[in-house]
Amino acid sequence: MRSFFFFFFWFLWIGGANVIPQTYFLAVAPEYKEQLVTLLLMLGSLASIAGIVWETKLGKYISLQAALYVGLPLVVISFGLLFTGLSVVPYFGFYLCFRFLSCALYQKLDAGISHHADIQVSDNHAKHSMIFMLVAVCLAPVFFAFYQHGVVVSGVVILLAFAAAFYYRNIASVIGAGVVGAGITATSANGAKENTKNIPLHLSDKYFLIYSGAYLAVVFLTSSLLVYFIRDFYGFKSPVKLGGLVMLVISLAAVVSCLLYGRFRQSPFRDSGCVWVQIIILAAMSVGVVLLYLKLVPSFMYVAASASLMGISYGVFVVFTRSLVVHRARDCGRTTLLAWYNMLPFISSIAIFAAAGGLKLIIASSAYSYYWGIAAVLAVAGVITLIALIAFNRNCEKY
Repeated sequence: MRSFFFFFFWFLWIGGANVIPQTYFLAVAPEYKEQLVTLLLMLGSLASIAGIVWETKLGKYISLQAALYVGLPLVVISFGLLFTGLSVVPYFGFYLCFRFLSCALYQKLDAGISHHADIQVSDNHAKHSMIFMLVAVCLAPVFFAFYQHGVVVSGVVILLAFAAAFYYRNIASVIGAGVVGAGITATSANGAKENTKNIPLHLSDKYFLIYSGAYLAVVFLTSSLLVYFIRDFYGFKSPVKLGGLVMLVISLAAVVSCLLYGRFRQSPFRDSGCVWVQIIILAAMSVGVVLLYLKLVPSFMYVAASASLMGISYGVFVVFTRSLVVHRARDCGRTTLLAWYNMLPFISSIAIFAAAGGLKLIIASSAYSYYWGIAAVLAVAGVITLIALIAFNRNCEKY
């Protein structure tokens, strides 16, 4: 349960990205809601990246206990202020503070377990953290869609914060008390103590980040347009409700595949022997997206079945990639890789916002369908994913 803080942060982030800003701007500036939401989310992604970078560079001067007991209340306060009827400018300010503080604290706690715990604890963290994340993805949109009252939301968030702090409070017994950061010794796979200063990224690390970033771009682009895709491409009525159900199917499939793969994968994790896992990840995602576009059966069950393949792929992906990152951070001292991995969702989301917006401008004066343009973008991202994955596997042998 030390990984429960993953649920806490992702619960707030999903609500803060998918529901809360849209509801706010619909009420205060309905004529500019799309532009303001897009601007807020892009700036929020930049603030998230800045928080992770700040913690990586300067977080070593702040103890884990200070970060937990001071940073966590600041995150709760900045998030709670979003429900107090602020005007647009203060709303932007507190939202960006929330994203910066939450991501800095997230990186601190994540590195604490991933980098400085023993093999069993960090391996369990790699699996459980992703399960908590996927459960948050399932629950957060439903909760914030029905509850927007400040008192209710603040009460729930405070309870979750207490739970996260409670389950994380004994971290000192796992990784040792004191300042957690660059230069502290960690337990390696063979039980020896080795120096874990920030080591530059290996070539295989870079290919891994390209592979993961391109894959996440496919996931984010597909999911962000799912409601519109169901409405325009399939012509279904009630696209919002059906889109929500499809997203729930994707999330549930991801949770199931995450649990199954986490149960049967080898422990401790090793880079070698994972080719079949990567084949499952790419094949399931590719087949799922292609089936959606082929529209072989124009029914909701067909869409849900195709989307479930995407969920299976994503569930295996998050466990595989996080296990690899935790392994290299713990055994090889590559905390920089962990920081870059935690930034990837935000970097990919910015790239997707830019690509989708630019494509919309191009397609507006073209005879080509917008969604077939999206298909071309997905194909390019898929090719990049495959090339980076091949290069990653070739360089793993030299790692």
